[in-house]
Amino acid sequence: MGSNEPAGGRILGSLRSADGEGVVRMEDRFDTDTDDVWSALTDSSRLARWYGEVKGDLRLGGEYHAHLFSSGWEGTVRVEAYEPPQRLLLHIRDADEPDESVIEVTLTADGD
Repeated sequence: MGSNEPAGGRILGSLRSADGEGVVRMEDRFDTDTDDVWSALTDSSRLARWYGEVKGDLRLGGEYHAHLFSSGWEGTVRVEAYEPPQRLLLHIRDADEPDESVIEVTLTADGD
């Protein structure tokens, strides 16, 4: 096992470059259905239990302010795509930086 591999050899992500920009891809499986994962990503009360404080509009075209528990990060997030329960596209701006980042979440069922 290489030094970058997690225990058990399970690789959850990759890093590459596209058009001069860094791209991080992460993939995981959860023992639940896509509706439950969608709710955990888009319901502010559920987000507050594991992710951080989220205040604002989590619907298509909406914007919200986030404060992440794990890192202390703060910034604004704009919802560019909202296709329940499969796709979420977010543009993220750090409170102290002018540049935006993009997070795209795609949920697919794997079996039942």
